[in-house]
Amino acid sequence: MEISRVVDHQIYPRSAIADARQAYREYCTVKARSLPSNLVEISISVKPEHKNDAREVVLGFFNYALGRAAELHFEDE
Repeated sequence: MEISRVVDHQIYPRSAIADARQAYREYCTVKARSLPSNLVEISISVKPEHKNDAREVVLGFFNYALGRAAELHFEDE
């Protein structure tokens, strides 16, 4: 199962996505494809051994990325 979402790099900096990808590497494979206007398409494929928890893995990935993004934005202030 693959889930794709488009996010804005102004909200989710590249490093936040990279950190989430690293944190969730045991659970899923993440691909990022740059789009126009500072957007990026994130595609998440949950690994077979975690398919029963796919929803939690995908939501956890985005929650981690958003939390890391908030940290990075606060550091910039």
